Amino acid sequence: ISLPRGVLALRPGTGPGRLCCDAVGEIYFAGPSGALRGVWAGAPMRTPGFATLVLHDKHGLTEHYTDLVGRFAGAGYSALCVDLFSALPDTPVGPGQVPIALNPASPSTVLAALAAGMAELGRRVPGGRLAAVGFGLGGEQIWQLLASGLAADVLAAVIFDGTAPDRVDLRHCRAS
Repeated sequence: ISLPRGVLALRPGTGPGRLCCDAVGEIYFAGPSGALRGVWAGAPMRTPGFATLVLHDKHGLTEHYTDLVGRFAGAGYSALCVDLFSALPDTPVGPGQVPIALNPASPSTVLAALAAGMAELGRRVPGGRLAAVGFGLGGEQIWQLLASGLAADVLAAVIFDGTAPDRVDLRHCRAS
């Protein structure tokens, strides 16, 4: 196969993040009611100052999101994906059961976990420019986070297939 000049062919399961970022790995950080679990990858030292909160869909923190965090970092954006399961104390859940598990959880519990994720990003990338990206259920959570006022430092938000709540008020939000 002949590729155009400058195009890099990669094997499946690899990507820019796997090739040029700090190690992608599981981390634990302080949450509102105990430790929260997430996946973190730091951008190379040559591109400091950008950080992205990644929120998974209803299937949970799968290998896809671990890879995605690494790809963000490889593109110059340190990234953290918070495991929404870990915000639910004593709730045994598995992949695909996040919406079921989150239904009885109070919105404030989930929002507090997301705010803790934003704080962890701020700790790992001091003074960094923050963004948030969510997929499906994670997109819905970003709408909630932006509307809550807890994400005042978020400069950009990208929502893939996340339903916006009725009458959401984003006047205080800086994100575009």
